[in-house]
Formats: sequence, structure tokens, C-alpha cells
Amino acid sequence: MGILSMAPSNAQAAMSFVPVTKIVVILVFFGIFASTVTVTRSVVRSTSTTFKDQFRAPPEAVIVDTGEDVPILDVSTEWTSPNVDDDDYFARRDYKPLHGYIVSNKAQRFNNSKGALDILGIEAHQYIPPHYKSEAVLQEMKTFLRGEDKYLIDRHKKTFSNRMAFTKLFQQFVADPTADLGTWRFFFEDDIAVHPFLTETLARDAIARGLEVADGDGMLYLGICGPRLCRDKVVLSPPVEGKRCAGACTHAFALTKWKAGGFLAHFDNIRLPENDHAMGIYFDQLMRLYGEQVHPIWVLGSNLRSPQAKDHFGLVYQDRKNYPSVINAKE
Repeated sequence: MGILSMAPSNAQAAMSFVPVTKIVVILVFFGIFASTVTVTRSVVRSTSTTFKDQFRAPPEAVIVDTGEDVPILDVSTEWTSPNVDDDDYFARRDYKPLHGYIVSNKAQRFNNSKGALDILGIEAHQYIPPHYKSEAVLQEMKTFLRGEDKYLIDRHKKTFSNRMAFTKLFQQFVADPTADLGTWRFFFEDDIAVHPFLTETLARDAIARGLEVADGDGMLYLGICGPRLCRDKVVLSPPVEGKRCAGACTHAFALTKWKAGGFLAHFDNIRLPENDHAMGIYFDQLMRLYGEQVHPIWVLGSNLRSPQAKDHFGLVYQDRKNYPSVINAKE
């Protein structure tokens, strides 16, 4: 009887102990869990803050109303885009090397322009134009002018040499078996500089996006003079924008292989102003007329005004203070 009477008592004690033990374990577990969650939230918030700081948005752009077709971007040059390793940056974009040809016969000017292309991620090549006093330029001009010898002066010969250089580069591009029809190629004069607002990463990102945007047209400007008839604004890489415009200047532009062939074929169809045959000598004027008569051309950095000229816009501007481009007989 004694043994039988003790068994229920021990069982009851054991049964009463189990709930208490479970409660203690549960409380300890939730205490550890709550502590872990608090620490985890703290780490996540800290990491999130660091991430947001690293990839923070640029300052608000102030659009200055000038009454012109193109808005002016006034932003702080202290802001820098995320510091991204170049190899990783281009690997994420399935990057293919870009090639740019600088028309120049002066080593110092070529090397300066090459420095700008290095920032943009474009491999630089030098193309030496025919000398403006050469027989080749003289004969080509005579054929073009069809007897109007009054334009056979040094100033026009220099600009025609520039036209001959770009034409030859286009012809070589079209005939290049290593380039497919969609390949882009860049062309530059030797007085260029990258806009001071741009970081290397921001400039390259804007170009990468710009090539996608302009792919259907096969033609774009990295810098333009006197833009007009602008439309179709897009954001390339905040706050840098792009627009389709017509305008002059050929200090920095690009074409696809198929567009280079089409542009060459359209040369003779560009309508020149009556009684102004000299305009056809200037390659930048042919580009302007093409933009007005055929279709406007994408401008990358259309809201970045040149620090040296109020009517020049783009990722790349003409550095005329350090590298004058005045065309005269003595240069």
C-alpha cells in the first residue's frame, strides 16, 4: 500500500515539473531570439545605411530657364557616382571595347585628346589628315567645286581636309571585315575635353546607355554646337540626359557601320543653301543639315553646358582655351 500510495505522488510531481520546465525553456528561447532579432535589425539597418550612402542619389538639378531649346543643368560638382571597379563595371554590361579615331597631325593635341578618351573608356587611334597644301586636297576640292576656284584658299582647304579625313574614316569603317553592321565607332577632333561635372563612371555609364538609346538611329553626338529642333528627352544616367537635336560641330560623334554607309550615300542628297556652295566644304555643316533634313541626332549629355561656350552641350566639349581651333593660313 505504501508503495502504491507513493507512485501517484511521484507522478504528480513529475507532471507538475514538466510545464514549469517548458515555460522556462520557452522564455529563455524567446529571450535569445528577441536579442538576436534586435542585433540583426541593428546590423541590417547599419548595412542598409552604408549601402544607401555609397549609392546615394545626386543632388537635385536646378534647371535654368534661358528661353533656349535645351535646358541648362546646374549641379554641384562635389557629388561623385559610386566607386565601381572598372573590370566589374564593364563585365556587368557585357562590355565590348569601343574604338575612337582622332583626326590630328599634332602629337601634343592627339595625346591630350587621347587622355579624354581614356576617361570615357574608348581606345584611341590617331588618323593624320591630308595636308591642306597637298595635291590630293587641291584636286579633290576642284572636283567638288566644279570650277568655282574662288573657294580654293587655305582656310577652305583646311576645312576640306577635315571633310576628306572623316569621309576616308567612314569608308574604312564600312570596308572593315572585323566590324559587323551594328558596331559603333567614335570620331573626334583634337581639341576635346570631358565635361568637368562627370566622373569616369558616370561618363561611361551615360555612354553605355546612350548606345542603347541611339541604336535604332545608328548615330549620336557626344558634343554639339547650337542645338535646335530638340525632342525625345531621356535620362541616360541621373542626372545626365539625352535628346535628339540638330546642330553643328563634329568634335565628338559616333556612328554604327550601317549608318556610316548610309551617311556616305546621302552626301550628295543633302540640300545646301542657295548661293552658299562653301557650306558643303564644312563637315560639321553637313552633319547639321542631315539632322535638319533627315532626322535629329541623339546628343549624350544634352543638359551639360560647355564651361567655355554657352551654346555648346554634351559629355565632351571643345577645349578652345588650351587648344585653339581657329582655321587660318598660319596654323
